[in-house]
Amino acid sequence: MNVKELAQKYYPMYWDINRMRNLVAAGKLTEADYKEITGHTYPDTK
Repeated sequence: MNVKELAQKYYPMYWDINRMRNLVAAGKLTEADYKEITGHTYPDTK
């Protein structure tokens, strides 16, 4: 499983929004993937 698949599986039950932001910051997840999975535009602060 790649990072995007893991994020889709674990967000929001096991992974919170901060973890998702960290994945984007680390280059493991794209901003488009972040928006697709969370429904928020990166970097949101809510």
